[in-house]
Amino acid sequence: MIREDRRRSYETDPGGLLYETLLSTAFTVHPYRNPIIGWHSDIANLSLAETRDFLQRYYAPINTTIALVGDFRADAAIALVERYFGGIAPGEPVPAIAAVEPEQRGEKRVTVSFDAEPRLAIAFHKPTLPSRDDYVFDLIDQILGQGRTSRLYKRLVEEEQLATSVSVYGAPGSRYPNLFVIEAVPRHPHTPAEVEAAILAELDRLRNAAVTPAELEKARNRLLTDNLRALRSNAGLARMLTTYQVLAGDWRYLVSYEARISELTAEDIRKTAQTWFTPQNRTVVVVARDAGP
Repeated sequence: MIREDRRRSYETDPGGLLYETLLSTAFTVHPYRNPIIGWHSDIANLSLAETRDFLQRYYAPINTTIALVGDFRADAAIALVERYFGGIAPGEPVPAIAAVEPEQRGEKRVTVSFDAEPRLAIAFHKPTLPSRDDYVFDLIDQILGQGRTSRLYKRLVEEEQLATSVSVYGAPGSRYPNLFVIEAVPRHPHTPAEVEAAILAELDRLRNAAVTPAELEKARNRLLTDNLRALRSNAGLARMLTTYQVLAGDWRYLVSYEARISELTAEDIRKTAQTWFTPQNRTVVVVARDAGP
């Protein structure tokens, strides 16, 4: 069943194939290069006993973060947690990742043959939270790719009609330095090369000219509004508290986020773009029927 899931999600799906190839190309050392579901050889050599042992050792209280949100008495709630979870063996801490991805020293480019409409992804290595540049990338994400008024959507989809879709996201996780990814599907008869050229032109624009005050304010407002929407329910608040406690090592990241975003300037965005959006830091993957030059 797991092998079939892998075939369905990665090997016979152009989006999954693009994503998996991107990660395994961009990362050479760090485990981020490995798919969560594993490679075929991983699945073939994994026994039921090994799976059970892994589950019992690591899916345990020592690797668990709990957030209680709502109108309750703390002492009574803690007693309930102790009652239902206190008897569970603590387990083992997940081993720390020793591998550190080396600085990329040149563009990486891969073209994969696949019987589907072409698509491409362009990725740049970037730091993760709580780095100041990670906050800046949240603003860049909004300006470049979130919504129909974003720069990439307006240029690629509406004005030049080079692509049917474009998306911007961070991957594959946020605990370690990760990737800033731009993914697009060319609109026939336009080619991945044409779409790539337009994307790189927009990145150069971000590197060389300051964003407008209106763009900056809009990006800030959207980020803060999205956070507020996530806090409308107790479940949303609990999810954000535990996420930031695990990833940033401090749930207070959530409290200070608005202040950190508000202090960033257009010049911060330009400098961050100049630092990270460079050819030597770039990985490009194209999935297309014709994988020739």
